[in-house]
Order: sequence, then C-alpha cells, then structure tokens
Amino acid sequence: MVNGRNNKEISSQLSIPLSTIQRRVRTLLTKGIVTPRVQLNYEKLGFKTGLLHIYLKNGDIEKTAKKVYDLDGITSYEIHIGNSDILANVVYKEGKELLDIIIAIKKFSEVERIVWSERIYRSPSKEIQVEQKLLN
Repeated sequence: MVNGRNNKEISSQLSIPLSTIQRRVRTLLTKGIVTPRVQLNYEKLGFKTGLLHIYLKNGDIEKTAKKVYDLDGITSYEIHIGNSDILANVVYKEGKELLDIIIAIKKFSEVERIVWSERIYRSPSKEIQVEQKLLN
C-alpha cells in the first residue's frame, strides 16, 4: 500500500487471497492505521514546491501556524519540537510569489527568522518491515 500497489498486486506478491488483503486493508482503514491521501502533483502543473522553516522568538505556536496556513500558497503546516518551530509546505509559480509569502510571514511579530528550501526531487516511498507484521 505504501508503495502504491493495489490489493490485487499485494495479494499476488504475498501469495495471500485477495479477499484476505481486502479485509485487512479495510481493517487498517477503519482503525485509522492507514489513511488514504490524494495529493496534487504540483510540479506537473508547472508549480514549484518547498518548505518554509519558521523560527519563533515568542508567541503562541499554534496561533502563528494557523496564520501562516491562511496565506495563499501555503498547503499545509506541521508544528515541531527541536529545530524550527513550524514547517510550512509552500507552492508557487515564480520566485516573486515565494518572496511575497516570506515577507508576509516576517511581518508577524512573533517570527524570528525563516529558512526556505525548494524541492528538487522526491523519492518514492520505500517499503518498511512493518508491512508484513501488519498483514499477519
């Protein structure tokens, strides 16, 4: 599933009946262990994607993250402990759009600094050893 295989392919690869795979997948979905997710391929549509690493000097992290999320071009955010406080996924056509987003965020009084990166390549998901354990 992680690698985009359908139930029939999983059944064939593991030599398990299709009905068993279907039942187990349904169980994983019902329990919330696996969540379906459809995601646009922005690059195919001519957009660039990247991350904004936002560091705060003070303030409410959740409130600031929601303010960032409300900006055009921000598709999602995560709150982290460790390095940056907020990671925001950004989509833009031209560098000027990215600059406008960064300028808007820098105007938030609680923001100390922003580091950005543009995605150049994303590897396919790799299989993890947990798969077989989940299916048994």
